Amino acid sequence: MTTVIPPATREVAHRYWLSRLAAFPGAARFGVDHRRSAPDPDRWGRMEFALTGERYEGLVGIAGDDPLDIHAAVAAALCVCLYRYTGLTPVTIGSAPLRRDGDRTGGGGDPLTVLLEVHGRRALRELVRDARIALDEAYRHQDYRMSPLLDDLGLSPQDAGCPLFDVLLTQSGTHAPVSGSGAALVVSLSRQPNGVAVTLEHDREVLTPDEARWIRDHLLSIIDAGRADPDATVAAAGQLPAELVRQLLKEWNGPIDPEVRDACLHHLVEEQVRERGDAVAVRATRNLGYAELNRRANRLAHHLIACVGVRPGDIVAVAMTRSVDLVTCLLAVLKTGAAYLPLDPAYPADRLSFMLADSAAEVLLTDGCADGKLPEAGLTVIGFDAGEPELSTHPADDPVVVVTPESAASIIYTSGTTGSPKGVVMTHRGLANSIRWERSTYQFDASDRLLHMASPSFSLAIVEIFAPLCAGAEVVLAPEGVAVDGPEIAGLVTDLGVTVLSVVPAELAFLLDEPAMPWTRLKCVVTGADILPAPLLERYLATCPSVPLFNVYGTTETSVDGIFWTCRAVPDHDTVPIGRPVTNTTAYVLDGDYQLAAVGVPGELFLGGAGLTRGYLNRPGLTAERFVPDPFSRHPGARLYRTGDIARWMPSGFLELRGRNDHQVQIHGVRVELEEVEAVLCRHPDVRHAAVAVQRLASVAVPGDQDWTALFDAVEPATAERLLAEVEALADG
Repeated sequence: MTTVIPPATREVAHRYWLSRLAAFPGAARFGVDHRRSAPDPDRWGRMEFALTGERYEGLVGIAGDDPLDIHAAVAAALCVCLYRYTGLTPVTIGSAPLRRDGDRTGGGGDPLTVLLEVHGRRALRELVRDARIALDEAYRHQDYRMSPLLDDLGLSPQDAGCPLFDVLLTQSGTHAPVSGSGAALVVSLSRQPNGVAVTLEHDREVLTPDEARWIRDHLLSIIDAGRADPDATVAAAGQLPAELVRQLLKEWNGPIDPEVRDACLHHLVEEQVRERGDAVAVRATRNLGYAELNRRANRLAHHLIACVGVRPGDIVAVAMTRSVDLVTCLLAVLKTGAAYLPLDPAYPADRLSFMLADSAAEVLLTDGCADGKLPEAGLTVIGFDAGEPELSTHPADDPVVVVTPESAASIIYTSGTTGSPKGVVMTHRGLANSIRWERSTYQFDASDRLLHMASPSFSLAIVEIFAPLCAGAEVVLAPEGVAVDGPEIAGLVTDLGVTVLSVVPAELAFLLDEPAMPWTRLKCVVTGADILPAPLLERYLATCPSVPLFNVYGTTETSVDGIFWTCRAVPDHDTVPIGRPVTNTTAYVLDGDYQLAAVGVPGELFLGGAGLTRGYLNRPGLTAERFVPDPFSRHPGARLYRTGDIARWMPSGFLELRGRNDHQVQIHGVRVELEEVEAVLCRHPDVRHAAVAVQRLASVAVPGDQDWTALFDAVEPATAERLLAEVEALADG
């Protein structure tokens, strides 16, 4: 017979679900950006396994022997699995309603939605208990209809799926059949004399066979963890399957090149001097060959050592315009064993003064470009000129100085959350790793010319200068004050014979609009320091499909290069992947419990390996906060850098950026902490409160490009205008 449900009973159940799901956060879904079509039974995969022996006894021990207890225990395990595979909480799954006594028609009902709060600190036993309570409440209110409920909740089926859940759990004998639930994964239980038979059916359009196998293995490992310790936490019990962990830790991380451990930047340049002494090293208003560059740098290095007293570990400031003298000075400082502090003469005087004071640099090399901006008290100032007698009398051979790959090579100041910039101590080892990787990946050789346009205080400038010098190629110096736009860059590429070009996405967009851009002269194009939009990539591939484009992700703290992707085709998603780690680099996406996030699950991106810098100069607390022990490494003292970027692994094995977990933003490729800008504004006596936001500009060619917006409280318009000018100067730095 068929049970007839009174209208009043349905109304009570309807009101219950409206209340229960009023604050519904959205279904936790398996799969990554899959677009579902209409249901098709032919595309479903199926696998069967059993819960028997100790595994079944563990279920009984944590839940009980009643079929509904087993149902609740498996529901809790599925919720843990969903939590680990989606990163969302509360987690929802669907459950079939209970079969009614005396109902012999086999008629089904609408599925029930079970919500569970899941987080890493919850104990499995507690979660199973809450699952049983939630299911009992759902059973008491199972006499409802889903369609009118979805209408009243303002939800509608999306992509042929159910908007309330992505997983359905049912059990033969105790639960009524459910059809057309829209779930991507259906787990069916069947009691057997020696345990429980489980059938797992999955929509292959949403879950690949490998992903379904991972879910099965993960579900079993959670059940095993509960058997071993019913009070184990979700974080401890929800470890990913061994196969997936191996993939995330080993297969998708960068290759190993042990030779980088013995590399110092100036030694790599000296190798090229011995091989290509007569070749051009620096191309500018006047060219400089490798042998001449090395002689000039050696004489200056000997002068700094013998006459100024520079020693390994010191910091030497360099304030110069983009010129052959700048390149000579940077190489000379490295040869002394000291680290150079590049000072961009375009920076505001206060910022330059802070960098000098914070670094405790005692020596300044300058060409006079920043006169009036730099305090000279307490500094040994050297006006560099290669023709000065005191330099020509010094030896031209390489200084004999003990420098190791772990020695500091450069101090680069980046935006800080406290209102002041922070100095990143970059080592020879980290920079040499990036430069060797670039040489191998971009296939630098003696015929190449790389355009150097970046500010000397930007970490990108280091690789723009030293990557070609370490490969026997030419550094092409863009004229000082050149406009970063399509016609200017196109003219430089044409006139100076540039073969390797590095630009941020905004510059790439300008160049694609430039009809005079000689794309076919380039060996490759490198873009990075900001998200590359998919429409921009599509334009590039249509314009110059024969010139490789590399999308590179990195930070100053990881020696510029960390992850890369060779752009071969436009992806199905809105953003372009950043790829996989470079040589000797590891990348991990960790969830809120600092566990490995599953494929497709967003989490914070951590980077480790040879590229890691020492940390922040004279900031041990901040260094300890951002550079943390690497729990996945077998090497004592190994660390990971917390990037603050949100990323996820795609099923293809490539990383995709999803945003930030703080208030850091990128303005034309420069990372800026909004707190630093706010702190600067609040120093003004007329500013009571300040808030800085980033607003998107519809008129800019690149989607997602950004500009400053400052909101002032109690500031006169003239004062606000002047403060905005100061903020723009800070942003340019």
